[in-house]
Amino acid sequence: MTPVSEAQESCVLWLKDHFELYGDKMPNRDEIHLCVMTKRTIYDQYKREKESEGSKICAESKFNELWQAIYPTCLARDYTDIPGKCETCAYIDQKRRFSTSSQVQEHLKQAFLLHRGGMFMAERREYVDILFI
Repeated sequence: MTPVSEAQESCVLWLKDHFELYGDKMPNRDEIHLCVMTKRTIYDQYKREKESEGSKICAESKFNELWQAIYPTCLARDYTDIPGKCETCAYIDQKRRFSTSSQVQEHLKQAFLLHRGGMFMAERREYVDILFI
């Protein structure tokens, strides 16, 4: 599928930027996972941003169609309540879901990558040690 209208082209670019900013690339798969949000929430964010710019907007059905056709490996994560979830991961995730600043989003993404790159496993070991004492 090739975008044909100005609104569709703008939507595809918005999705690309959104996935780069909010997505976490999986190291062992060709997937990008987004913060815990529904597609409807992401569409609402797209719509608000485009309306504030005065740009044309795709309908939600076209938005979802473009997402599925052009970015099938970008997945909106389902919410799961995991007992023992790392407090730092939960904090970063919460901030990422509610921040609208692209600069803040980029810093939070870097903080998450740094955290997952070394601190995460140390915190999990500490958590496991506490459980089995």
